[in-house]
Amino acid sequence: MRLIATQFITLALVLSGAVFSPAQAAVPSDGTYLCSTGEPSNSTPNYTITNGVVSEGSTCLGPVVIPEGVTSIGNSAFLFSGITSIDIPSSVARIGDFAFSTTSLSSIHIPSSVTFIGIFAFSDSPSLTSATIAPGVTSIPPNMFDGATALTSVTIPSSVTSISSVAFGRTALTSVTIPSSVTSIGIMVFSGSTALSSVYFLGDAPYVMDATPFSNIASGARAYINSGASGFGSSGSVWNGLIVTQDAASEVTQTPTPTPIETESNSPAVLATTGISTPATSSGAVGLGLLAILLGSVGRLRQNQ
Repeated sequence: MRLIATQFITLALVLSGAVFSPAQAAVPSDGTYLCSTGEPSNSTPNYTITNGVVSEGSTCLGPVVIPEGVTSIGNSAFLFSGITSIDIPSSVARIGDFAFSTTSLSSIHIPSSVTFIGIFAFSDSPSLTSATIAPGVTSIPPNMFDGATALTSVTIPSSVTSISSVAFGRTALTSVTIPSSVTSIGIMVFSGSTALSSVYFLGDAPYVMDATPFSNIASGARAYINSGASGFGSSGSVWNGLIVTQDAASEVTQTPTPTPIETESNSPAVLATTGISTPATSSGAVGLGLLAILLGSVGRLRQNQ
């Protein structure tokens, strides 16, 4: 009975925020960490953590583990390393310049906690085939994936408003979707991605700095747009080297993000896209209420023993 009560109290503390979640984990101590385990170690290969910033990981090989609580992957942290995979913790807010440039990564997922990515962050990584960027960053930096010659899949989140110059130069992309949030595209963004034949625009035409963002891609590449989208010209015309294709019967769409419908404070909130009802009260308040009830119950149990 005492074990069950302890487990319920722990649950209540988690809900109330009194117990830290991984995103709230303490910053790891300064020192060197073994690449393969993420544990403090003087053994090699290792990387360094200083004030929550990872650096000096160029000798790492294979899968790399970064501990929760790290806040930044520093400039050139794993430049020229042989890492093949890495899980970026949800505590990381910044990925520095050249952080993963010229590595053996095969795929990468950038969590929504990341709000800044530096130039050339994943450039010249010939084994990188897929990249997913969760909503968080507002700009795709210059040369982010330039020279990732095996990259065939990339997810650009709806938080992005600008895509900088040569961000996806010389990749193996055959298609890409540009969110409606994107309002500007830089110079030679997709230049040299010679297999790129389909670009899906979810909104109006973004501002382009010059006529080169789609230079040296597949011959006859098309811009697929929604009916009513502005700035591209008419269907069949050419917009920055792409043939505009407008088809109301097959609208270009994106999966909506579930958003709560505003309700009275004491009524359930319903997720618009799922129909799931949840209490409008915050999880912290629920946790504190549950904690009070459980503590009272435990006290009564002790009195009856």
